[in-house]
Amino acid sequence: MPAIHLAKLIGDRVYFITGSIIFCYDVKKGERVWKTKDYNQSFWGFAITEGKLIGANGDEIMIGFDLATGNEVWRSAPGMGGNNTSKLYTMNGIVYFIDGDRKLHAIDMRV
Repeated sequence: MPAIHLAKLIGDRVYFITGSIIFCYDVKKGERVWKTKDYNQSFWGFAITEGKLIGANGDEIMIGFDLATGNEVWRSAPGMGGNNTSKLYTMNGIVYFIDGDRKLHAIDMRV
């Protein structure tokens, strides 16, 4: 398995990225709960809000996954996730980030 470069613990579950795949493990049982398919482009970051994990990858897209199942439930238009220089931040169900052109983006995940 490739190196883990980003992880987040919420309750009994840990969510982490290894290249182009996102995993969820139950830390008490030590068992994998779910993993995404291989997206062929590395995810460089993710945020968790509104029952979704939002990942940004090298294909310049943002992808929303159901936090419980790992199923893809949302996808941005091409170009939304590219040239990103900031971390993803969340507040009140909205994901914020600043791209390489220093433009602020806000994605409302409550809808």
